[in-house]
Amino acid sequence: MQYLDYLTDHTLLLIPNDIKEDVILEVTKEKPLIDIKYSSLENLRKSFFNYDEKAIYYLMKKYNLKYEVAITYLDNMLYLKNKSYDSEEINNLLKLKNEVKDLVKTKKINFNNVVVYGYNLSDFDFNLLKDKKITIVKDEKSYPHDYVYEFNTINEEVEFVFDKIAELIKKGIDINKIKLMGVTSNYYSILKRMGYFYNIPISIPDEINIYQTTIGQYFVNNLSDKVIDEIKDKFNNEDIINKVIDIYNKYIEYDINEVKDLIIYDLKHTKIKEKELKKSVKLMSFDGQVNDDDYIFILGFNYGCIPTIYKDEDFFNDKEKEMLGLFTANELNKLEKIKIVNKINSIKNLYITYKLQDNKEKYLISNLNDELNLKIIKDYQSNYNHSDFYNKIVLSSSLDKLIKYGIKDKNLVYLNNYNLEYRQYNNSYTKIDTEDLLKYLNNNLLLSYSSIDNYYKCSFRYYLNNILKINKFEETYQTVLGSLFHYVLSQAFKDDFNLEKEYQTFLDNQKYQFNNKEKFFIEKLKKELKFIIATIKKQYQSLNLSNALYEQKIFIDKSTSIKVTFMGIIDKILYKEEEDQTILCIIDYKTGNPVLDIDNTKYGLDMQLPIYLYLSQQLKFKNIKIAGFYLQKILNNEINKDNNHSYIELKENNLKLQGYTNDNLDILEKFDKTYENSQVIKSLKTTSNGFSHYAKMINEEKINELIKTVDEKINIARDNILNGLFDINPKRLNGENVSCLYCPFIDICYHQAKDIVDIGGDDDASVD
Repeated sequence: MQYLDYLTDHTLLLIPNDIKEDVILEVTKEKPLIDIKYSSLENLRKSFFNYDEKAIYYLMKKYNLKYEVAITYLDNMLYLKNKSYDSEEINNLLKLKNEVKDLVKTKKINFNNVVVYGYNLSDFDFNLLKDKKITIVKDEKSYPHDYVYEFNTINEEVEFVFDKIAELIKKGIDINKIKLMGVTSNYYSILKRMGYFYNIPISIPDEINIYQTTIGQYFVNNLSDKVIDEIKDKFNNEDIINKVIDIYNKYIEYDINEVKDLIIYDLKHTKIKEKELKKSVKLMSFDGQVNDDDYIFILGFNYGCIPTIYKDEDFFNDKEKEMLGLFTANELNKLEKIKIVNKINSIKNLYITYKLQDNKEKYLISNLNDELNLKIIKDYQSNYNHSDFYNKIVLSSSLDKLIKYGIKDKNLVYLNNYNLEYRQYNNSYTKIDTEDLLKYLNNNLLLSYSSIDNYYKCSFRYYLNNILKINKFEETYQTVLGSLFHYVLSQAFKDDFNLEKEYQTFLDNQKYQFNNKEKFFIEKLKKELKFIIATIKKQYQSLNLSNALYEQKIFIDKSTSIKVTFMGIIDKILYKEEEDQTILCIIDYKTGNPVLDIDNTKYGLDMQLPIYLYLSQQLKFKNIKIAGFYLQKILNNEINKDNNHSYIELKENNLKLQGYTNDNLDILEKFDKTYENSQVIKSLKTTSNGFSHYAKMINEEKINELIKTVDEKINIARDNILNGLFDINPKRLNGENVSCLYCPFIDICYHQAKDIVDIGGDDDASVD
């Protein structure tokens, strides 16, 4: 490369990160003994104004700024000199810069010779490098190009690219020499899909950040001095754990909860890279280095896409950029155009394509073609010689057009040699490789009531929701309400509780944007919460259990060949420790109307209360005796009017505990003083013949049986999941389909009558 001619001892080589590895290899090979330092222009700039979390924290704390705003201010302080500007905004930013100057580090450039490759330097950059000898190296190679290929759709465009890639591979071209340049993210899914159809591996960026992982979520939700030890104990992915520890250590001198936003930002910007395929088609940017034996495909050669169009909408406007010696939007557009044209002309083996439309909008050819003057090739016809799999898909699509709309296209002629099982569909789940599954899970599985419930309702539903995670959680007004009530009730019975303060604390930390109607009802519901808290306190007067645990997180190790953890959160545990036993009552707050039937536990369904029973056995109490386990419906709008009770009495009755009560009178008397006509538990009363017919009573033997059944069901689900058993098997309980009614994946599975598993009624067999 040209830059090699300018490299001498004590040279700083400014190069884009995209080509850094290739350049270092080349320099090491050609000039192994010279003293070279490598840097991107971005890192060079930052070396003159290198801030860390201390400066961010200072601005956030003093000026009550959000993390992203503080970062934006600091990033742009770099460009300011210590002088007065004809801009109030810049001068205000300069004041902040002077405030944080002691929190910022700078480095001196010790190299007098600076070689620049792949960049245009602004006046600001030249000023940074004043007194240095600067050499800007440009690519001087030039190859003529004649054609650009036009396609009606993005599918046809990508199909052409894979046809050509397949031809190159058949000719013996190394797949690592085949690259896609400047590809935007809207191509990623179709490139993955087509790579699968053609059996051509392609390396698509698929980075996730630590915040998205189970470990990251656990870390954020359990910030404390002990959280690192907890993570080490519960998880076994050393790579992620070490990254979390590095982030935690950055903030060890701060109150951990005060810097929560900083921690979340770092977690979101710390990526976990998948291992790159050794043999695959790679993606590269227009800054990437191209050799003469590389074969390059430029896709999406469309107006507005290539080149990138810059607008005057940055932190500094164009007028301010002129003051600071930075490129304006107009200058950037000119430079980008020159860069792309020069890059295209420097590539020896090149294919350029563009589309006229995709699923969202229509496109025009790039305005760069006015300068390149490439001849447009239309109506490319595939020879269909590279993928039988894809050919059958194309033929099926063409048959759909013919049968549904009477449209006869060319594919029916070219692909008439295939004998398709057209309009025949097998929706059965195909078992995935167990080794691949465990690798995908990072040898770590977290289970909970909701995931177990999903599995027993339909194991394919679990696969889509909990393994593939294709059902993104969207926060709604209803979910925020539920979280608000749960949060306030977890704080309500502390000595220093203040409803107004806790209510507002929760709302201030919400990202959900309330509309005016929702704001009105949120304010009204504060009065409802006040009533609920007062009613629960009144209920406490009838109880003998004087101690309480709230929002109790419990983890149970269920590891086998990999780390498996079962986790649950119990809203409220009332208890009393005696000399030889501990009496315990479990309460779960509900804002809806869940099913309350422990008989379904044998099917793995409706197990929430039995699971809380199971979890409670892990508490550090001696000889636990369960007095009862209940739901408390805290947001129930259904009031059944009667003439014997006031409205307030009816509301209080709705807040009574609903669930199962231990029939052992010794335990019951120590729990509920009013059990003969309970003021706390719904339908619990005694008659001359014993407990009322409506009372839900349970004996200790049944409680222990439930706990054992839950353990068995968790173990069965765990083993089935780790073995990749995710068949489509929705359950029909006593004639009612309990799995599909609210399933978000009903349009994916196409379940048939044969897939439904009947349970209940005369069939008392459990479902594994």
